[in-house]
Amino acid sequence: MKKFLLKLSPLFAAVFLFFACSNNVEKTNGGWETINDILKNIKQPTFADNEYNILDFGAKLDSTFNSKPAIQLAIDKCSENGGGTVLIPSGIYFSAGSIFLKSNVNLHLQDGAKINFSTSSKDYLPVVLSRWEGIECYNYSALIYAKDQENIAITGNGIFNGKASAENWWPWKGKTEYGFVKGMPSQLDSMGRPRLLKMNLEQTPAEERIFGEGFYLRPNFFQTINCKNILIEGVTFKDSPMWFLHPILSENITIRGVTVIGNGPN
Repeated sequence: MKKFLLKLSPLFAAVFLFFACSNNVEKTNGGWETINDILKNIKQPTFADNEYNILDFGAKLDSTFNSKPAIQLAIDKCSENGGGTVLIPSGIYFSAGSIFLKSNVNLHLQDGAKINFSTSSKDYLPVVLSRWEGIECYNYSALIYAKDQENIAITGNGIFNGKASAENWWPWKGKTEYGFVKGMPSQLDSMGRPRLLKMNLEQTPAEERIFGEGFYLRPNFFQTINCKNILIEGVTFKDSPMWFLHPILSENITIRGVTVIGNGPN
């Protein structure tokens, strides 16, 4: 199994921008002196001193009980009341579907906390605005998703486990090394990836690019769209259906001390 240890910070964003904007990196000597100025403009989100324990909202320390409604209710109430921290106490929980982050909420996993996600594709419906391989469309929601939110965080030393494997999501890649067997449906079918590429080439409006169930385009693990002031710190992401961390059109992002464990396909 491949293990990727990411210890990223605002420096990551600065370095990325530096290289992306350079036409010839090897011949460029200047630019690094601007990093400190860039970092000064990246501020971590802060949160109100309020705590919402998911156990108080109906979550159970049970790896088979669906605690998603309780987790979501705690997040929603926290955001509605001005924000704070939604606490995931130590233990194993199960989420049958996506967790939607909301403004001014820090989703904090205590040491020993683990959330296992469902591998049933129907649990990630209805479709939401997404980007799949960089192409805008409506598809399954990411396991953890946010759109048009600000001041959001995932922190702590717990684990988010997507439970993806060659028994569920990964064969959709269409490659035998990920469990695909000839005759299985995959993203390579005409109505999947080829259809999306064709729509993009023809400039079909995004709202008409509807995918989801039956099209075999795997969801990401963590995805934000049009969000700002984001912190991901300390947590572990394991076995994603597709990409792990995918911020889109988002700004002011800090990723620090994150561990990513996966042996699946992009």
